[in-house]
Amino acid sequence: MTSDYSSMTVLSVEIANLSPSNSIDISIVLTYPQEDMYDLTGFQRDLLYVIGGLDEPHGLAIKEELEKYYEKEIHHGRLYPNLDTLVDKGLVEKGTRDRRTNFYTVTRRGQRELEDRRSWEDQYVEDLV
Repeated sequence: MTSDYSSMTVLSVEIANLSPSNSIDISIVLTYPQEDMYDLTGFQRDLLYVIGGLDEPHGLAIKEELEKYYEKEIHHGRLYPNLDTLVDKGLVEKGTRDRRTNFYTVTRRGQRELEDRRSWEDQYVEDLV
């Protein structure tokens, strides 16, 4: 039986009437709902685009790119929680370059989401660009 709670799917299995001589193999897979591009904030989408366009950028490089685009300072308190959200959603992976520096890469799923988003955007703005 499965029950959907907003952040995860819970699977419960009940096994009855097993004696010590019986054996059974059970595989249980817990899956979390897929988050799509439309579930992201505009800022999170911009983060994903920047990470996808750079080669394993660290947080400061991402911050600098976004500050050029937004033409204002991006505070760490906004940047890093949103990066963590992208990691939690499976769209971005976080790696460690050294003890103080993390880098970010777009996952295959993140890449698919970017491609789907571009296709969706193109149907509306292709003639404008």
